[in-house]
Amino acid sequence: MQNPPTVPRPLSQLLEKVDHEQLILPEIQRDFVWQKRSVMLLFDSLFRGLPIGHMLVWKAKRLVTPKRFHRRKLPGEQLDNFYGYLLDGQQRLTALARVRANDDEYPLMFYVWPGREDNEDVFVWWRNQYKSDPWYVRVSDVLQRNFDPLAYLRDIKKNGDYDPAFEQRIHNDLLKLRGLLDYTVGVIEFETDNYGEATKLFIRFNSTGKRLSRSDLFLAELAVKVPGLAAKDIQRVAQKYPGFGFTMPFLTQCLLAVCSGRLKTKATEAWKDSEGKDFAVKDIKEAWHSTERGIGHIIRLLTGAVGWQSADLIPSFSALIPLVVIAAQNDEIAPSEAELARRWLLLAGVRAHFSGSVHTEIDRILRYLGDTPSVRQLWKATSRDLRKLRPRDFELSRISGPVTSLYLSMLADNDARDWCDHHFRLNGTVIGHNAQLQVHHFFPKSLLKKHGREEDVINTFGNYTLLSASANLKVGAEEPATYMRRVNVSESELHKQCIPTDRDLWHLGRYDDFLKERRRLLAEAANRFLGC
Repeated sequence: MQNPPTVPRPLSQLLEKVDHEQLILPEIQRDFVWQKRSVMLLFDSLFRGLPIGHMLVWKAKRLVTPKRFHRRKLPGEQLDNFYGYLLDGQQRLTALARVRANDDEYPLMFYVWPGREDNEDVFVWWRNQYKSDPWYVRVSDVLQRNFDPLAYLRDIKKNGDYDPAFEQRIHNDLLKLRGLLDYTVGVIEFETDNYGEATKLFIRFNSTGKRLSRSDLFLAELAVKVPGLAAKDIQRVAQKYPGFGFTMPFLTQCLLAVCSGRLKTKATEAWKDSEGKDFAVKDIKEAWHSTERGIGHIIRLLTGAVGWQSADLIPSFSALIPLVVIAAQNDEIAPSEAELARRWLLLAGVRAHFSGSVHTEIDRILRYLGDTPSVRQLWKATSRDLRKLRPRDFELSRISGPVTSLYLSMLADNDARDWCDHHFRLNGTVIGHNAQLQVHHFFPKSLLKKHGREEDVINTFGNYTLLSASANLKVGAEEPATYMRRVNVSESELHKQCIPTDRDLWHLGRYDDFLKERRRLLAEAANRFLGC
């Protein structure tokens, strides 16, 4: 362990070892979390010859519980032809592997046009417009060993914009791109058969920057305390509920809160009791079984009483942790407390209760809840900061966020329907690629702009309604007093969306009065729904 050597290795060799399961991920590793921008910047750095940092490999001699690895041996058995466990470099190698494999989510293109500016992006994500554009080539195609730059040049010469002076630069760029995987990185290799020692190095190596969050480190320590729990049980629950993307670090925080009654702690002290003694493996496993049941109860609360069908509407996952603890300890959220739990969760989101020192606040709440937690105690611990809503709370411009999540919960509770298709329930989402609903400006944007209204007055929650895409198309750019005669909406559905029924307010000249009345109705309806 003293001064482990740094060995230069080409990326292609490391990827080959990944392909042959000679380089794998230990249980302590987190999932792939890079955004697409980071993937693109990695390729840009490689193309420009910029450093991309060292990698860290643990050269173990015996198998431990891995992630995403089809094991042919049992943990503890001798490993043959094995290189090691990747402790740092997962994000970079995974990004390279996905682009190389032409992964549908990472269709990276290279802009081969020789006349591009030096500061112009040479890597872009695939779009339909590039399909017939010869100056864009798939990076995955070029990275294949059988890629022939000369054949590509023969094809591109047929393009009307081709100039013979381009040939050398295009050829050089393609060779440079094809050689990206030959880029050499420094790999720090250390040998030990002590899993705890390897994990401590992993945590130390990843704690100096912003690479790992505290919850990632909790997960790494858990993998040492209870091998297999994270890779098997926690990962299974992370994938169990479609639409609710509970990450393994979040589930680990829930387990820690259930097991220890705290969340603000150092990673190396996470799985110890108040006296500094290690929790028994049996106790951690029992706490996990309770946590898993608690998660199930919370899913039923979210999809039932709250009316959310996906994680897109959850303003703060941190707010779920105290509720998970209550459900885990009581093996339910009592039906008599479900509405109070809904009120607490929605107001905690609108009031941004968990936007500051999250771990400190959750610790305070958990101490207040004690050994017999309940939703009523949770409400008492926080109610001072969860005041009822006022009309000015609906002056914000954001389409998505806690207020929209509250509004959608209200619509679901009222069984609100689309204005055109009365069988279509307004209980979906308005953000994300699976959004079923669209935000409609009751007073159309184009009309208000035409009459000189400013953006902050146009794009305000008081002017937002939720409709299906088909209904939104039927509105056009007329004032509500005109198009609402054509779109026959019942007064009941107008009430559900808190639309003033005084039709005089639907004229352009009364827009400011409409907003004032709409915000008043929204606040009244929200407080009535929340029981405030």
